[in-house]
This record gives sequence, C-alpha cells and structure tokens, in this order.
Amino acid sequence: MDVHSQPSALLRDRERQNDLVACGTVDVLRFTGRDLTLPGASRPGRMVTAVRRHLARARDSSRSTMTLTS
Repeated sequence: MDVHSQPSALLRDRERQNDLVACGTVDVLRFTGRDLTLPGASRPGRMVTAVRRHLARARDSSRSTMTLTS
C-alpha cells in the first residue's frame, strides 16, 4: 500500500483496472514505487524492458489487425 491510504482505496483501484481491461482496449502493466527506488536493484531496467516488450507486441498486433482488415 505505497500509494493507497486505506485498503478500500486499493480495492477501488483494482475494480477500475479490471473494468478497463475487460473492455478489451486497455492493457495494464503494474509497478510499485520500489521498482523505481530500490537501491542496488536493476528494477528500473526491468520496468523499461517490460514496457518496451509490451509496446512491441501491441505494435505487432495492430499491424496484423490492419493487414487482416485491409
């Protein structure tokens, strides 16, 4: 609970996230404050890698969809 002041706030965020993902047009990558600030860890590098991989998959997917519908 790095950001959420109460457990109910965390639950509301999860519900909103699930609603967005369920609509099929939003993907969510989750990171914590520690992923950026933990001393001696390569977590920021892992976050960048995860985002780049996700964006590459999204681009490839959209190209495939465009090819199929064109």
